[in-house]
Amino acid sequence: MKKSKPESADTSHTISDETSRSRVELASLLEISQALNRSLELGDILNRLLLVILGRLMISRGLVLLREPSNGLLKPACARGIKPAALPEPVLVQNLPTRFFHIRPSSAQPLPDALVGLMKQRGLVAGLPIVHQDRVLGLVLLGPRLNGDTFGEEEVRFLASLASLAGMSIHNALQVAQIQSVNQQLDFRIQQLRTLFELTQALSSTLNTDQVLKTLTYALMGQFLVNHHAVILFEEAGPLLVRSQGLEARPLLSLLQEGLAECKDGRAQMVRALPAGPLRKALIHAGVEVLLPLFHQERCSGVVLLGGRANGQPYRETDLEFLATLGSQAAISLENARLFSASLEKQRMEEELNVARAIQQRLLPGKIVQPPGYRMAGRNVPTRQVGGDYFDVIPVQGHRIALMVADVSGKGVPAALLMANLQAAFRLIIHEPLSLSEMAGRLNRLIYQNTAIEQFATAFLALLDVAAHTLTYVNAGHNYPLLVQANGRLTLLKSTGTILGLLPEYQFQEATVSLQPQDLLVIYTDGINEAVNDRQEEFGEDRLRKLIQQKAHLPPEQLLAAILNEVNRYAGDLPQADDMTLLIVRREA
Repeated sequence: MKKSKPESADTSHTISDETSRSRVELASLLEISQALNRSLELGDILNRLLLVILGRLMISRGLVLLREPSNGLLKPACARGIKPAALPEPVLVQNLPTRFFHIRPSSAQPLPDALVGLMKQRGLVAGLPIVHQDRVLGLVLLGPRLNGDTFGEEEVRFLASLASLAGMSIHNALQVAQIQSVNQQLDFRIQQLRTLFELTQALSSTLNTDQVLKTLTYALMGQFLVNHHAVILFEEAGPLLVRSQGLEARPLLSLLQEGLAECKDGRAQMVRALPAGPLRKALIHAGVEVLLPLFHQERCSGVVLLGGRANGQPYRETDLEFLATLGSQAAISLENARLFSASLEKQRMEEELNVARAIQQRLLPGKIVQPPGYRMAGRNVPTRQVGGDYFDVIPVQGHRIALMVADVSGKGVPAALLMANLQAAFRLIIHEPLSLSEMAGRLNRLIYQNTAIEQFATAFLALLDVAAHTLTYVNAGHNYPLLVQANGRLTLLKSTGTILGLLPEYQFQEATVSLQPQDLLVIYTDGINEAVNDRQEEFGEDRLRKLIQQKAHLPPEQLLAAILNEVNRYAGDLPQADDMTLLIVRREA
């Protein structure tokens, strides 16, 4: 009979085998840990982890899902034996398992339905969580073993140890990836700031609108690869399409101005995020993806429309922030260019008006003729560079002097042009063999036939006979000239007809008065008596008449200056609305 070995020897041999396997397993795990820790690249770590598991357990397919910290979605991070097209979309799985699991029906561990469905569709039968500090970072999902064996305790223990080691490496790699992402974002923002600084310098270096628009559109094309764009400015006359490429923006003009009327800031907006309505629908139809209001000093002065990017990339939030800053600077530069252009235009107009004023002043008498026995003085004070008041003193055949004071309706250049025509016509017809009433009729028809209905003139025409000492006149709706006699009596030379340019066939009447020694005639326009003070009170005809009676003893030049000084003192610094003209005649002897 053969003797059996002692039981103690069998036990010792078993313990020795287990110890050896443990040592081998620990050495293997140490080697794997060192391999995982050699790199901080997440993709490299996951790839090595999956290769070790598949090779050690003879598995043909595997998938690593990592959890997104921001939203908890599980996203594919590494795969073997699964085609890219078969990779799952990011999925939200609640209550992730915290230890090794199977999806067989006999499994005691309940699994989320979303996870089970994902695994079954791709032939995956088991999985283990990747855990770091009690937080599940993701899952390693495995297919069946090629030899048909199940996952035994030894394999499960190995996988658990491996997942624990990998958890630290993956956590570190995720931290590094996050730091790299932050650094990339910082680098990107620094680059954006540099670009904005350069663009701001370029935009601020010019006061030319076309150059500002060119810099803006070039920046959009270079920074965002945008080929389709349009720039629209909101002018007083309406929206104006100033630049366009690849977008049919004209049908959008009225919709844009109405839609942005209540715009409160210059934030760039994605068109699809706009409220539903005609504007959003029209913009989408035109292929516009981004709407950038040009906002400056609480006013939307225009808008930039951007189509899709040439590289197909979507616009990010940082892109919209960049666009808002760029749009704000562009709005400032466009406004500066507009103000500069308006300033140049104003300067040009002022220069032209100064030339026109010089021309108009030359149309007035330079040196007033002083016939024997008479003294005359006249002056015109326009409220603007040019005006509509006119006076003239013209010697005519014999002993006669033609006098005229007129006030053309309106202000500025239109009134000055009509005044010039009236002056030219009067100087032409005064030498014709016509009566004063016929001259007035000729001037009346001229104005009626060559001006708009709202244009007319009041006028006082007179012929002074210095030999007979008579004044024959026609008053065509003008202020009543004042005749102050030597004894202080005041006479008003009232109207003898209507204003010029109102009725084409009107028949004017003449009147004649005699002039005695020291008689004084004052002819003026309504800018004198209608001058107002800061209480909007007029100087008035009564004040003017009393002033003239008090100062009637002065020579005409001094009386004229006294009247203008008193009117100016009364009005103060308040700008006046009408020109002031005076013509004064005194018979000396």
